[in-house]
Amino acid sequence: NKLFLPLGFTYSKYIIRDDFDRINSFQKDVSLLQAFVIDDNGSLPGMRRFMSDDVMKSEFTSEKYETFCNELKLYYLHLIEFNQNLIRGSIELPEKKLVFLSVPFDGGWKAKVDGSDYPLLKVNIGFMGLLLEPGCHDIEIRFFPRMLWAGIVCSFIGLVVYCFFIVREYRR
Repeated sequence: NKLFLPLGFTYSKYIIRDDFDRINSFQKDVSLLQAFVIDDNGSLPGMRRFMSDDVMKSEFTSEKYETFCNELKLYYLHLIEFNQNLIRGSIELPEKKLVFLSVPFDGGWKAKVDGSDYPLLKVNIGFMGLLLEPGCHDIEIRFFPRMLWAGIVCSFIGLVVYCFFIVREYRR
């Protein structure tokens, strides 16, 4: 499939969620080929704002679809390691771009860019993105369930209480 989009493709334009919500479903599909959706109404310095009026100025064709896909995957995350809890790779960007990961956003994901903690953004109504400056970047994104330790502690306490009642019943 020559029109595939890799994990970690990039956007250089954004559309505000309010503008995105006002357009019809076909226009939403087309706009996601050109810009990422962000909930915040502020501007993103160094990024171009995509206006909902720009979505369909001419007829949409398969050639346009191919052009949009090729533009999105021009710069992408070169994966080094990928599994359930880890995404590691590198990317080289000529300008400020958002690296979009088609992985659902969750607070358990933590990102490091060039060895430093880096904020993950919630984009495209529920997915992860990294807003990166121009240059070469090493990216590592790890997942650790937020409530894992609380669950382990609660399970341990429950097991101790259960054992207490078994021992108490056995002694009777």
